Amino acid sequence: MTTTTTTTTSYDTPALLNLLPHRPPILMIDRLEVAEDGSSATGYKSIGIDEPCFQETEATGSKAYPHALIVESLGQAAAALWLHREAGSPEAAGTLYFAKAEGVTFLRDVFPGDELVHEIRFDRSIRGTAFMSGRTLLNGEQVTVVESIIAAAR
Repeated sequence: MTTTTTTTTSYDTPALLNLLPHRPPILMIDRLEVAEDGSSATGYKSIGIDEPCFQETEATGSKAYPHALIVESLGQAAAALWLHREAGSPEAAGTLYFAKAEGVTFLRDVFPGDELVHEIRFDRSIRGTAFMSGRTLLNGEQVTVVESIIAAAR
């Protein structure tokens, strides 16, 4: 369900399935709240023990969520923000590609039972290419910082 309040538009999982091409288990955000002006969004991802990535870690005993999947989840929140901003526009027509993440810093691990909070800022778009930045928090503490996310529609 997509709901709109005076400050945000919220997307739950069914609404995200209509917005993004991703499907479980590849869909890595549970819900998204977009600021009224479309300048930013907050995405949420609950880490479950049943995630496919944990099936491969039994031998090592490590249950930390892979850093690459944190960036993928943040990237999906960024893509959803861009698609929300450009709804019906030829700017985001075509297939979206996650082109690049720069200045990525991992500050701590996350584990099953944690809920990630992705804060995304839309910086600009130029001819089918979007530039965003963001960070991921856990209980108000930074987990990951991404200085630049670049996505393209082709």
